[in-house]
Amino acid sequence: MRKELELFEKEFKKLEIVDKKLDKYYKARDLMKFLGYKKWDSFKSVIIKAIDLCNSNGKDINEYFVPIMSFESLYKLIYNYEAVDYKINEMACYLIFMVANDKYENVRLGKEYIEYKKIILE
Repeated sequence: MRKELELFEKEFKKLEIVDKKLDKYYKARDLMKFLGYKKWDSFKSVIIKAIDLCNSNGKDINEYFVPIMSFESLYKLIYNYEAVDYKINEMACYLIFMVANDKYENVRLGKEYIEYKKIILE
């Protein structure tokens, strides 16, 4: 594996959260920053595309994308900002890589990572 991809994988895996049930997930807002997006509104449109792709492939979107409230989200809700984050699984991250904008280096690396790992996105 290329050094860039190794670094990408290492940094991507740092975003992973393991809960008390030992389930692994990621937070969409963390992934947003990792991929290089600055604004939630821009990234939310990427999430919607990924949800549509997930749904069109007959997958249960509730297993891939779970809306959550974080402390940051609660604070924003109080001040009339959009207050949603998503708890997403690894496959949802890959779907996001596929539909995200290639102008961001980590998006390009994410797509390359999927190819390298031979991950099948159905």
